[in-house]
Amino acid sequence: MKKVVLTGNGLSVGLNRAFALQNITQTFYNKLTSEHQKFIQHHMERIQKDEYIQVDFEEAIASIEQVHDALDRYVNFLINEEEGKKYLESEGLGVEELQSHLTKIKEIIISYTSSIVEIIDGNVHWEQIGDRLSGFINWLQAELQGNDEIDLFTLNFDLLLETILLRTVGTDEFTDFHVKRGKTPDGHDKFNFDPQQTLNDFDYRRIRLHHLHGSLSSFKRLSDGRIFKLRTEDIRLSDLYKKLDANELFPSIITGGFKSKCFLQEKSAEYCSI
Repeated sequence: MKKVVLTGNGLSVGLNRAFALQNITQTFYNKLTSEHQKFIQHHMERIQKDEYIQVDFEEAIASIEQVHDALDRYVNFLINEEEGKKYLESEGLGVEELQSHLTKIKEIIISYTSSIVEIIDGNVHWEQIGDRLSGFINWLQAELQGNDEIDLFTLNFDLLLETILLRTVGTDEFTDFHVKRGKTPDGHDKFNFDPQQTLNDFDYRRIRLHHLHGSLSSFKRLSDGRIFKLRTEDIRLSDLYKKLDANELFPSIITGGFKSKCFLQEKSAEYCSI
């Protein structure tokens, strides 16, 4: 028999109320410059009246993502395609200003991720989990017993489920479809998202963890689209989010609207290959 478990923000809030989407969003909004706040306010006017509506935030982030994707495609056309280069030359135009806009939009998205990191980082401890989520842990342990296949899907960016699985079943008993491959320029271990290679290296594992919207330890290398993760302690020690070059590396999390479409674009091809 196969089992499926889906967890969302409610599980994280059960551990710490600060993990609530409303708190994360307001922290993100308060950290923005006044110019960037005005951009967000286009869809989140009610936040100025202390009225938090999640749909407003989804629309705001979705708009940012749409602007980013459209501008990124246009800039790539102008820089890398012969027709684009000819167009720039014939019109006497430059692309530098567009690239500056693209960088600023990326900074807004990274700012949201860094707001989540600021709230969650260092606040997922086993002692606290065991105390506040004991009912869930006992239920999950009962579900994991036996030989049934079980797929654990989480919509959260935190590593709460990983922490529970590492303590209750151990690292050799489940997979999150990442394999250790090489190191970062700073010398930290890098774990590539690669379901097929995971199967080749570790064979079949009946307990499988899926981060549908990515996680705080996951990144995308823009040069080749490679998705990989780092250990949370390495991210913390290197202060990676503050040093992140938005033109080389991007947080691999799915925010805003069109989450199903984004998941299909980011990960489905990798999953479907196994």
